[in-house]
Amino acid sequence: MPPCACGCGEPVKWSQNARYNEPRFVKGHDKRLGLKPRPCECGCGEMAGFWHGRPRRFISGHNSKGMRRGEGRYVNAHGYVLLRLPSHPRAASMGGYVMEHRYLMEQHLGRYLELNEHVHHINHDRSDNRLENLMLIDPVEHAKYHTSQSRRPQSEEHRRKTSEAMKRVWAERRRQG
Repeated sequence: MPPCACGCGEPVKWSQNARYNEPRFVKGHDKRLGLKPRPCECGCGEMAGFWHGRPRRFISGHNSKGMRRGEGRYVNAHGYVLLRLPSHPRAASMGGYVMEHRYLMEQHLGRYLELNEHVHHINHDRSDNRLENLMLIDPVEHAKYHTSQSRRPQSEEHRRKTSEAMKRVWAERRRQG
């Protein structure tokens, strides 16, 4: 059995036939041409490999539990810092964890927050839980605030990269369609 034409070295299962003269690929590997695997974004240093012909961002499982930030503290997938406080009244609904920004606001006010009280991060950084960055706000006002704000401007570099990527996607769709 010949090796895959993408260069991965996996054997391609096929029977020799006169009508098949082009290079052979393992299923999905023909999309890999020109693409290289990249290191896992969790920081472990291992190569993440491919999924459906595209480079993966993470090795499976390396981003599923959030990033540990010390004993009893971690950042979840949405960017919020959670604290392990099993004795807190709201911790039972979150597996023994409480969101740090809500806990700090409770400590500042000297009482537990109601479910209809939101804590807003003024600088929009969900992991920045300094008291001067937190604001107690009504849920309706919170929603109005976020819908009235204009989007943060993108850098020219980010816009250029996005434009180039979309041009490649559209060109590929034109070739296929």
